[in-house]
Amino acid sequence: MYVTMKKILYDANKKFNSVILSSVINLELVLSTIMAVQEENASIIINIGYGQMSKHGDGRIISGIVRMLAARATVSMAMNIVHGKDYKKVTHAFRHGFFSIMIDVSECPPRQRGSDTLPFSECHD
Repeated sequence: MYVTMKKILYDANKKFNSVILSSVINLELVLSTIMAVQEENASIIINIGYGQMSKHGDGRIISGIVRMLAARATVSMAMNIVHGKDYKKVTHAFRHGFFSIMIDVSECPPRQRGSDTLPFSECHD
């Protein structure tokens, strides 16, 4: 089932369980990851790199596929974007089902990094 990152982490903390995070670059890895965690009855965070998301489809397409697979799964699943840089693309993905985003501001001057992340934190309702 598709759930928020907050729910996965809350449940794991409550039950003293670990959570598997799997970085995926294609549909085959998503499918095989789901099969593996179902065998272990473990929650999972599907980690999708910003580069992969940009090359293989937008957030709506990717989240739609993962959410469909999660609906069939017997374990809790969430999605995370890593190394997000472009505000428009990242917020688009967030609005279409990604519950967690890691922003990459490593190319910004150190004093500017905090102010560059603020718009991303305000992208949800």
